[in-house]
Amino acid sequence: MDENVNSSDVEGEEDWDRSMFQPKANTGKKQAEAILANQALDRRRSKQNCRKLTAACGAPGTQENMHRTERTWDAFCQTIGHNIKVAPSGETIFRYIDTMARHMKPHHHGKEAVSLATIWNALYRMIALLRFRHRDLDYGPTDLLRITTHLKQLVQRRLLFKGNWVRKQWVGIMMLQRLASKWLQSAISDGCQSWDVVLQRLMTVLLQSAVAGRSEEIGMSPGYVNEYMRYEDIELSLSSHRPPTSASLPAKITLKYLKGHKDDVNVDAVIFCDVMTTAQNAICLVKLLLILGLRFGNMYGNTVQEVLVDIESQPHGILRWRHPKRP
Repeated sequence: MDENVNSSDVEGEEDWDRSMFQPKANTGKKQAEAILANQALDRRRSKQNCRKLTAACGAPGTQENMHRTERTWDAFCQTIGHNIKVAPSGETIFRYIDTMARHMKPHHHGKEAVSLATIWNALYRMIALLRFRHRDLDYGPTDLLRITTHLKQLVQRRLLFKGNWVRKQWVGIMMLQRLASKWLQSAISDGCQSWDVVLQRLMTVLLQSAVAGRSEEIGMSPGYVNEYMRYEDIELSLSSHRPPTSASLPAKITLKYLKGHKDDVNVDAVIFCDVMTTAQNAICLVKLLLILGLRFGNMYGNTVQEVLVDIESQPHGILRWRHPKRP
């Protein structure tokens, strides 16, 4: 190469300020000092966590399904003599899904075959488990296409069910009002062991209807401990209507434990609910909240009027719960 063509590393260097891309003096300093100070303990802990890590994570139900997948996969490998420490072939995965499709039992009464969606979920969890265990898993589009074709054939042979077994039914406000009225009338005419139970059961239905949410977003789901709605999540505040009455207490309801976000902080849904008319007293959530709050001593006052006076005396006109942590 001609020496005149080869450029110098020094001559003609572009002159511009590079300080904007240089790290600051204290950037990452505290973290680096903490790592160096705890290196002896961290080496042991990080190695233990890496070796003892399991594939289960997420919600309790998700973890249970993953444990079920892990146990059934290991049992299947035992039947065909496959070493679970070795990545399986596409044919082995195919045979596992075929076996599960024939042995899984539906939970609904009268349903003869398990749903296709259930098998797809089982396949998804199994592939996640295998990718967690094996770096060299060879599972590609051809394997997926063969499994898809086989599952479609099982549907055509009526060995798998495709669709929704339970038909969706939408309950409108008129139906809800009729149900609530009949529920209260039945307790009055036929009697009941405790009105507290009657009203609390009605509250669960009205609350779920008002927020258009899932029952697990209001009550506590299986496997959880403290993830449920509390009185402090319901805010009753006085509107500009004067004099204050129970009709001037709109509700602000905060759903803190949404599906898929139960452990996410401040990922909430806020719903506003107005007081209903006198003709709709049976399904008025706000009025029922006042009734239960007075019955259980959860308000500052013994009558609705005393509670309204207490709310009006507050700086922001918001109802104070005596026991805000109660469910």
